[in-house]
Amino acid sequence: MSKRCVIQQECGLGDILFCQGVSKLFHNNGYKIIWPVVKELVSTVKYLKTDAEFFNRDDEFPLKSFFKECYEGRQFIKTKDDDIFVPIGYSSYMVQPFCRRIMQSKYDICGLNFRNWKTDFDFNRNTEKENTLYHDILGLKDNEDFILLNQTYSTQPTIVKKDLSRFKDMYGNFKIVEMSIIDNFTLFDWCKVFENMKSIITVDTSLMYILEKLNLKNKTDFFCVTRSPITEQDVSELFTLPWRYIHA
Repeated sequence: MSKRCVIQQECGLGDILFCQGVSKLFHNNGYKIIWPVVKELVSTVKYLKTDAEFFNRDDEFPLKSFFKECYEGRQFIKTKDDDIFVPIGYSSYMVQPFCRRIMQSKYDICGLNFRNWKTDFDFNRNTEKENTLYHDILGLKDNEDFILLNQTYSTQPTIVKKDLSRFKDMYGNFKIVEMSIIDNFTLFDWCKVFENMKSIITVDTSLMYILEKLNLKNKTDFFCVTRSPITEQDVSELFTLPWRYIHA
């Protein structure tokens, strides 16, 4: 492939997972996919089954000067010779009038149906790390009932939390397992925890995309506390699991 496509979406793990269909579109049209990401996500995106080649955005990578030129100029999809720059990271600002549906706009600018995002999103799993996290670090036993609590969102090193502790009382005396960032483990290494949880309380974040691809033991009573009042309207179109949304 002599043509190259550089994708601008360096962080927001959920955004990267969601946009694998955009990558596939250009790959199927003969482009080599170059995708720079923040250094904190380099180890995580290695789990993805994709034709994209990910690079640490702080290092040198093919088309870096072209990427910076287009990024700083807030350019729409732009071509240079046979190469192309695709700004899915700020696509909602390129749709006029301003598009509030941020995730959907990433597909809209490429002429794709966002509802097909799950078809092109897939990943590998590391069962050894999943079991280590499940049994040795979290101390969970097989067939043990527990509620998963996730209060954290955003990409490292910026860690943002939304206090959801007041919602624990909904589950009575059930064991609560709180997610945290653990060195040498990625979000994908939580898959066994996701598959075996009885229920979940979470802020809207990237794990919701992963849950859609798993064979979950329980598929009811999923509780999402949104980060903004408009989030439910925007993200409820993306997921098929029976989420209950509330802004609080």
